[in-house]
Amino acid sequence: MADEETRPAALRPLGAEERTRRRLAVIGGGLVGLATAWAAAQIGGDQIEVDLYEAVAIAHEGGASVDVTRVFRHAYEDRAYYSRWTAEALGLWRHLESQSERRLYLRTGGVWAAHATDQTATSSGLEQPYSPEAASRSLELSFKTMREVGLPCEMLNSYELRRRYPQFADPTLAKALLDREAGMLFARDALLAFRDVARRFGARMHEGRRAVEVRPSAGGCGVSFADGSSIEADVVVLAANAWTDRLLPELASRVGSPAGPDGAPARALQVTEQPLFYFLPAPSAAEEFEPGRFPVFLFVNTRVYGLPAYLGAVKAANNDPARLLDDPGERRLADSVYQEQLYSFLVRQFPGLRNAALLQERVCYYDRSPDEDFLLDQWDPEARLIVACGFSGHGFKFGPLLGARLARYALSGRCPADLHPFSLARFQHAV
Repeated sequence: MADEETRPAALRPLGAEERTRRRLAVIGGGLVGLATAWAAAQIGGDQIEVDLYEAVAIAHEGGASVDVTRVFRHAYEDRAYYSRWTAEALGLWRHLESQSERRLYLRTGGVWAAHATDQTATSSGLEQPYSPEAASRSLELSFKTMREVGLPCEMLNSYELRRRYPQFADPTLAKALLDREAGMLFARDALLAFRDVARRFGARMHEGRRAVEVRPSAGGCGVSFADGSSIEADVVVLAANAWTDRLLPELASRVGSPAGPDGAPARALQVTEQPLFYFLPAPSAAEEFEPGRFPVFLFVNTRVYGLPAYLGAVKAANNDPARLLDDPGERRLADSVYQEQLYSFLVRQFPGLRNAALLQERVCYYDRSPDEDFLLDQWDPEARLIVACGFSGHGFKFGPLLGARLARYALSGRCPADLHPFSLARFQHAV
């Protein structure tokens, strides 16, 4: 167990005057739900009860949070609030590593590269490629913001990019931002670390409990489950990602979502299918894709990204949607055309991947908010129900920080100041 003196400020215990709720229920056993239980059990102390309810099983294969690796990055264009959060989140990941005695983060550096010509990678019909000018501007904004926040970075021209990373061979690459502290998170291990440490601090985990209704009131919040059971808590944190609309159908009107075609109900969150591919380089090229020699990467024009080889395989995907879903259970593997297009694009960028074997395919999903910023807010005037969703494919890196903020919000009833940009009120202001 990490020494109490090394506890990060975000996990500072609540004082007696701050702790206004004693019974916390967390709905959803993915990354954010587990992180909230982990943080609450530490900052609340012996005076609170923390119960987490997961519809299936923690770290099950159908969850949005489960994969082998995820990208950790600091580059966020001019959205400085995210870049500031990444620095704090990395310290919390390190703290969780110490608590759990698991390796959760590996620094590899990150390269965000822009092409000087128009690019396409896949043709699902949902892509929104950046023009060369927009891609270049994106890198400049990220560079400026990171420098202002104090995060180490460099801007590389095409020559310097190829000198440092000769794997990047496309002659149309114009520039790249080097994010020195970027790296890879070990996703499933992270979920298990949150679970195990939360339990050690007294949080209780309930699997196979699917919530079907939440009922905030002036003095608490009730939850009903599909098995006919129900519970009452002083406060509930709802972290059910793509299933949030089903529990809170009024969320769509609060974010200004229009009704769907043919009178279909409005959805606050757009659920998108995101295919993932794991390529095993040929033995002659394997070393050049190992961590330490190869970074995490993103091609800004197309938003194709990937990570260095882990367990021998390079992970790659397109961050744009492949398909819109009504339900995450509708996910399916990508067709051969999508796969071939993405592979062809990757080989143009990294000739070392030519003749790579496709080791595995997976498909995850994103719960995208209308502006792709997070939704972190109270549902009712008394803050007896706190909603956390809309992580839009980029929330994983913030897991321990989000958990710490949501736990403090829930147990005190007071919104942390840096959650204000993620309130539901922003959509009313945009109308």
